[in-house]
Amino acid sequence: MEIADLTQMLVRSRLLQNEKQVQEFEQSIERMKSMNSDDCMKNLCLGFDDETENDEVMFGLVHSIESMRIKWISSKVIKRNFGRYGILQRLMFTPISGNFPGIGSIPLSLLK
Repeated sequence: MEIADLTQMLVRSRLLQNEKQVQEFEQSIERMKSMNSDDCMKNLCLGFDDETENDEVMFGLVHSIESMRIKWISSKVIKRNFGRYGILQRLMFTPISGNFPGIGSIPLSLLK
């Protein structure tokens, strides 16, 4: 399936009114996550709807976007700075506060 098809499936099922919609919603999220592209991250945001019937499943979308964002930032920082900072890769996965592994270990100057 292409990104456009998965996005349509996500939007079509985002009210989560029955089990079929929940399954389609979760499947489209997982498939888009596996594509690991910037377009997928943007399109996942189209899955939010204030009228949803299932807040718990909607929180799964929030966590998916968060994890994709952290992986995206991590990959950009490593690609840009790995040669200069050999320890950088280890820092990325060092837990700091229990919330997000390692992201706070990166000096903000590296993200510019």
